[in-house]
Amino acid sequence: MLDEREQERHDAYIRGLRELADWFERHPDLPSPHANTDAFLSARDREKALLLVRAAGSVNKGSDDDDIILHREFGGNVRLRIYLEKKATCTRRLVGTKVIPARPETILPATPEREEEIFEWDCPDSLLGTLSSNGEAAQQEEHYEH
Repeated sequence: MLDEREQERHDAYIRGLRELADWFERHPDLPSPHANTDAFLSARDREKALLLVRAAGSVNKGSDDDDIILHREFGGNVRLRIYLEKKATCTRRLVGTKVIPARPETILPATPEREEEIFEWDCPDSLLGTLSSNGEAAQQEEHYEH
């Protein structure tokens, strides 16, 4: 449940999208926008992440070092991007180390060879399951490497 201030922002955002769509409908002679219309949402805790995943429906999934990224296309270059913070939703696991070679001095000072830890993220099915059109989670686990 949203607090009063967040609910006002939510409602204003929806009104703004409708006003923009209405404006384009009133001006059919204008070209379509050259850029995408993107909506970005994020979750920094597991409860909110699960709420967003359930609401997202069928999505494409990606990942970067910090986030699981869900992508949903609505057509007409309208997209939804959901960022789920890995450290709040997944388990980080050390799987090894890698050697970073020494770098001789150039413009920057030299750096010695060093070892760097390698981590992977294990994310639960309940978080990563792709939701079908009827809202049931498909049992699919993806593995993200960091």
